Amino acid sequence: MIYDNTHDNPTYADKFNNLNLNLSLIVLNGFALAGVATTRGFDQLFPYQPSVVKEDRLYSYDSEFEHLLSSSDLFNENLIADELTFDREDNQKFEDEDKNKEIDYTFEFETNNPNVKIVSIALSSFDWKPNVNYLQKVGNTKFELTIKLPKITHYYKYVLDNSNWVIDNTQPTEKDRGGNINNVLKLNPNSNSPDSSTASNQSEFGAVMPDLKLVRREINNIRNLKRESEFFLHQENDAIAIFRVFKEINVSDKFHGYCIISRCPYTKQNNLTSFRVELPGLLSELVFLAKINIKDYDLEKIKKDKYLRGVFGNVNYTNNFNDLKKICSISQK
Repeated sequence: MIYDNTHDNPTYADKFNNLNLNLSLIVLNGFALAGVATTRGFDQLFPYQPSVVKEDRLYSYDSEFEHLLSSSDLFNENLIADELTFDREDNQKFEDEDKNKEIDYTFEFETNNPNVKIVSIALSSFDWKPNVNYLQKVGNTKFELTIKLPKITHYYKYVLDNSNWVIDNTQPTEKDRGGNINNVLKLNPNSNSPDSSTASNQSEFGAVMPDLKLVRREINNIRNLKRESEFFLHQENDAIAIFRVFKEINVSDKFHGYCIISRCPYTKQNNLTSFRVELPGLLSELVFLAKINIKDYDLEKIKKDKYLRGVFGNVNYTNNFNDLKKICSISQK
């Protein structure tokens, strides 16, 4: 059995002062010819190892992760159902005590068209329904609405006269995976924490996840595939490529193996070099693409929080093949 971390060992953040390494370690162990396990907190990006003897706090309930899962088209319903089972019972106390999860927020919208008579707001947290939240007219061209919202990230658009969907150009916007531009409102529970800058939803690609649970799930799915295989490994500087090639090829096979490519920057050099990987066949599918970027965080604040939690990591995650072209060039001989 290979353990990423056991309960009495220092974390990789302790050893290397770099939580970004957790992603590459999952990849490295992913194709190991042995059982792989991890303690709670590794995938959740804990920057330290909580004591199994003295620690008596509950784990924090991951409401932001639940929202991302339920609102993203990256994931199927079975995956959502599986992932949302964690922490339900253990964190009932957290749910009961945290009565301030919703806050009052006022939306203000001003149009340059005095003929607009009705303005509503369609929110991602209300399934984009345009006929639920109507703003009150408070001036010739100004509208307002105060509603209670959970402290998560909300995407929204205004609907004018029940037909014209627009954004407010005076407020922050983001482009979704379909290329649509929406306004964005971030009411994350820890938006005032010193490490919140690393939790930005400004995604380089795909969806932004708070931790590595989905990466772990995909790696486990690959490991659990019962096919006799050959394994090959190549490493050069900070780059590593691991190949799993099926020994026997069936006519019905849609693919003949897997390749995992990862940077493993265990040295302290910051200058990452480009590298080239030649695959023993055609690239037929992107199972997942992930990138982790954690900057500064307040370790002492995290240790003193009411609930056990990790760093609010910025993990870009996608299975869209076009996103792969954003970080590398692909050519065929």
